[in-house]
Amino acid sequence: MRYRAPNGSYGNVAEIEFYRQGQKLTGAGYGTAGSWNGLGASFDKALDGNTSTFFNAPTSDGAYVGVDTNSDGTLLGDAIKYYPRAGRAERMVGGVFEGTTGDP
Repeated sequence: MRYRAPNGSYGNVAEIEFYRQGQKLTGAGYGTAGSWNGLGASFDKALDGNTSTFFNAPTSDGAYVGVDTNSDGTLLGDAIKYYPRAGRAERMVGGVFEGTTGDP
């Protein structure tokens, strides 16, 4: 499961969590490598449980962040909790949340 940011946004998500039937899904995090200007705001910041940190991709287009849940593909009762980067919520407009039973 992942969040794919709209072009021009640099990702800019503070935190994202995926749930199935009320249970938080866990797994290996993945996303666009690096951070804007090398300042350490890498994709793992969107998965660290801290809404004060955020993902800020190295380029404005093509950013994504997600969790490989190793799921069986059942989508019943799925939910997503997300927090935009403080002061940059408008950058999430047009983003897409995706799920697949294949490779990310």
